[in-house]
Amino acid sequence: MEQTGGRRRPTIKDVAAVAGVSRGTVSRVLNGGHWVSPEALTAVQAAIRSTGYAANRHARSLVTGRANSVAFLLTEPHQLLFEDPNFSVLLRGAADALAKRDMPLLLMVAGTAEERRRVTDQRRTTRRRDPPHHPRPPRLDLT
Repeated sequence: MEQTGGRRRPTIKDVAAVAGVSRGTVSRVLNGGHWVSPEALTAVQAAIRSTGYAANRHARSLVTGRANSVAFLLTEPHQLLFEDPNFSVLLRGAADALAKRDMPLLLMVAGTAEERRRVTDQRRTTRRRDPPHHPRPPRLDLT
């Protein structure tokens, strides 16, 4: 069991014991609450609050095979990252939007042909990666 600052970190098993339900019920609640009675849902939510349970992102990543992070690949010359104000606005906006979803933004700079080759090679050989995400452009209110 994992220790954090001298205290053991609460697990799904702990939440289940406090709520008086199975670990499977706790897992179903954590994954959207499907097939869980309203009483069990309320009990698990109260147990999560009382135990201070928080999902371990690293463990979830290992189980799901998803990183739940977004990489921003800059393929322009390095100096543009610091000289062109559009890049900082774009990165700040992306970081702010991802922060609302509690997701990190990874910045990868590949301004030369060799760096782009390395990124491409790494992408081919990396086993765990999320599928590409193509967000919709922001909606503009022109009224």
